[in-house]
Amino acid sequence: MAIKFFGQYLLEKSKITPEQLLSAVEYQKEVNVSVGTLAIEKGYLTAQQVDKINREQLRTDNKFGEIAIDFGYLTQEKFNEILAMQITRKIFLGESLVQKGYLTLAELEKELELFREEQEKDETEIKTVLNNVKSLQTAEVFVDVTIKMFLRMLRETVKIGECSSSKDKVNLMDWTFYQKIMGAENCGFLLNLSTPTLLKIASNMMKMDVAEPDEISCDAVAEFVNIITGNGCAKLSTVDVKLKSQPPIIYDNRDDNKYALQGEYVSTVDLLSTIGDLQVAIEVYEDD
Repeated sequence: MAIKFFGQYLLEKSKITPEQLLSAVEYQKEVNVSVGTLAIEKGYLTAQQVDKINREQLRTDNKFGEIAIDFGYLTQEKFNEILAMQITRKIFLGESLVQKGYLTLAELEKELELFREEQEKDETEIKTVLNNVKSLQTAEVFVDVTIKMFLRMLRETVKIGECSSSKDKVNLMDWTFYQKIMGAENCGFLLNLSTPTLLKIASNMMKMDVAEPDEISCDAVAEFVNIITGNGCAKLSTVDVKLKSQPPIIYDNRDDNKYALQGEYVSTVDLLSTIGDLQVAIEVYEDD
């Protein structure tokens, strides 16, 4: 049940090389999305239609939009919509791979469709696993946000491992980063980490190599946790679950400062990653 970037998916299928991916990512930062790609993304054009328009451009030197409208592929309204989108949009990885010559438009369209199907399947499997834990909605949102924050902020892919509603399954490891969350539901968010995993997260957050779990590196990880819970509370607010997180507390479980479970119920979700195993736990407080 790996949650992955499109680039990682292409690497695993040997559609591109690591060198091509790196080159495309660098190119991606410099160029705005093409009208053709946006039209495919919106479902207004197919890859074959875009190819035909591009060939006509080479023959006539007319603009993409003029040709698309003349061919009857786009209306003026839809073309104006795409132009408005283009102003603020940098190209996606797929478009970068096409412009660099690593994929054709037809290959991109096919792989994007297969990638989306795989991701939808993974999301269904994750929800099935999470049905086994208490406080399903809160656990599902916070686990989902945790996975996405690892991807977006740390560029690390994590997988969901074992899920449980047993306190016996809580693995405090070396460190526990805890935030109390109050409101419509009173609970606690725990991120349990080994020391090596803490150092890797801190290194990514601080953009430098961190060798020791000192106050600064621990604060960097605490800020990462704070971002997770902040986004989780914001997402739950869209479905009228109003929550607010308190400042994170850091527990060094290697000494007398070890974290003590407080909740009536605890849901745990093990997360597996290349930077080390970790665990998210959601404590639910019956009375507070």
